Amino acid sequence: MRNIFDVLKQIKGALGEDNEYSEIKAGIDDIEYSLGFKAPEDRWNYVYEKLIVDFIPPETEIDYKVLAIWTTKTVEELKEGE
Repeated sequence: MRNIFDVLKQIKGALGEDNEYSEIKAGIDDIEYSLGFKAPEDRWNYVYEKLIVDFIPPETEIDYKVLAIWTTKTVEELKEGE
């Protein structure tokens, strides 16, 4: 099983230095803090509801990168599935 904190770190990396995503990156910091108070079995659903739904449906290349990290699929696989 993947570590949710590692996944969030990868997502922050995918967002890069783009100022358009600065609020989302700050939100990830808040999510990471909140996860400390969540039961381990609830963490993945919490992150999905608080973060991942914002990238659905994917509209930009960054959206695809974030969803690829989340789903463990490649960007190409996600684009083929549309």
